[in-house]
Amino acid sequence: MAVIIEIKKKETKSSVKKKINNLSSGNERKFQASKFTGKIKSFGDGLAYQKQSRNQASC
Repeated sequence: MAVIIEIKKKETKSSVKKKINNLSSGNERKFQASKFTGKIKSFGDGLAYQKQSRNQASC
């Protein structure tokens, strides 16, 4: 769901942060990318992996 916040030129940084915090204080679930940082292991050359996976799918 998209939400539009109107920020005027005269507003301070703290008032903008309050508006953002008021929006996100609901029951919305947030994705926390920091949980997954460094979890993906490298599998080598990306192009070679892509060709291999496509060849397996066509067999």
